[in-house]
Amino acid sequence: MRFGSGRIASRLGVASLLSAALLGSSLVGPAEAAVHPEWGYTKGKPGVLKRGCHTYTYTYAVKPPPGYWAIETFLIGPGGGRLGAGKHLDGADPLTGSGVFRLCKPATRAGVFTIRTKVTSVDGGDYYEGWLPESKFRLKKPKKRR
Repeated sequence: MRFGSGRIASRLGVASLLSAALLGSSLVGPAEAAVHPEWGYTKGKPGVLKRGCHTYTYTYAVKPPPGYWAIETFLIGPGGGRLGAGKHLDGADPLTGSGVFRLCKPATRAGVFTIRTKVTSVDGGDYYEGWLPESKFRLKKPKKRR
């Protein structure tokens, strides 16, 4: 896919373009766009859905197409509801790292959670967009207090 014509002159311009893409992004499923396992992965850490509000860590590793890149992560809950999102940008974040989603026990339930990750890259006039394979992790109910 081509995006505009000519070269983008500065990293700031690319960051602005990627940020605009992130802000205007909608959550579409991998079935609506190409899935690229060669571009990387995400992985959530299984655990316990704690009482109250807490952060839950995930890791990512990307090998994006050439150019300046951005990834958007979307957390989907056990009932299919959208629970959170995050972003990682070239120049601000490493190719391999971690992020967090903040979940509150009253607003969700234990079960299997899905991370969907969209990759966007701009190299001069070339624009690439696709999805990483979905990853799943389980958060269990807390043990009952006696």
